[in-house]
Amino acid sequence: DSAGLKSNMTTMFIFFVLLCAITSFVLNKTMFGRALYAIGGNENAAEVSGVNTRRSKILIYTVAGFMYAMAGYLLAAKSGGASSGLGNGYELEAIAGCTIGGVSTTGGIGTVGGILVGVLVFELLKVVLQFLQVNPYYNYIVQGLVIVIAVVTYFSEYKKVGNIIKEKRRQIEAELPRLVSNINKTLTHSRDILGILDSYREHAGEELRRELDITVADMRSGNYEVALTRLESRVGSSMM
Repeated sequence: DSAGLKSNMTTMFIFFVLLCAITSFVLNKTMFGRALYAIGGNENAAEVSGVNTRRSKILIYTVAGFMYAMAGYLLAAKSGGASSGLGNGYELEAIAGCTIGGVSTTGGIGTVGGILVGVLVFELLKVVLQFLQVNPYYNYIVQGLVIVIAVVTYFSEYKKVGNIIKEKRRQIEAELPRLVSNINKTLTHSRDILGILDSYREHAGEELRRELDITVADMRSGNYEVALTRLESRVGSSMM
């Protein structure tokens, strides 16, 4: 009856909201969530960074199994029964919804909010196809096309980012010789200044020699601004 259907839908919606909230919190606010993204992006790099990939993967598959069980429970509650063929083809719909929602096919990228948007868009597409009275068997073709288009779009954007990184790297490599030349000039000037200060030190009085020693020590340690300020103050006091 309508009352039972309403109660059933309310229960499924509550489960849906709770699972989304818990999953979003785990992915964004816990070490396990960070480890999951790291393993998805590059498992070897994650292991080198100190992530226990073996334990994390066991936990990931355990959580995935729990999610599959909850999905089966909710689907059975929606259908009012269960059969061996219940849910056939849902794996393709799940992949399509996640791909539309921004989940990377190579791993390491994706959010719960994006997946929800992707699922809603995909379900809207199915409703539109049904409204247009398209043959249900064509849904699989549409699902495959959606996945292909999403993957091609992702890799085209990935290629653009890669090209930008290559261009920045090329610019840095082109600027590197000039930077090295400037550093060499700076070091040469620093040596000249140190030589001049050493020559002044030989003929200076005790107080000035002490200040020059401190200035030279500052320059050798890289405190050029402090050394310059000390010299300027010395010159100013000498002119007064």
